[in-house]
Amino acid sequence: LARLQATGFDIPTFVAMEGDEHLSPDYLPFVSGVFALLAGASKPFYMAQLEAAADAYEQALLPPFFK
Repeated sequence: LARLQATGFDIPTFVAMEGDEHLSPDYLPFVSGVFALLAGASKPFYMAQLEAAADAYEQALLPPFFK
């Protein structure tokens, strides 16, 4: 995660976790979101988060002429 951040591209990064896995608070500054892959988890909600992050990232990359 630190290497992704070091690129300077501000790439949205998500972590998917199963069951009783835990994410160290040390990683939170490096991630855009955490998905809990549990039974009954809201896949449409997670998909919407990913799509919104991708759209925001794309808009930040485009020069004003293309917006």
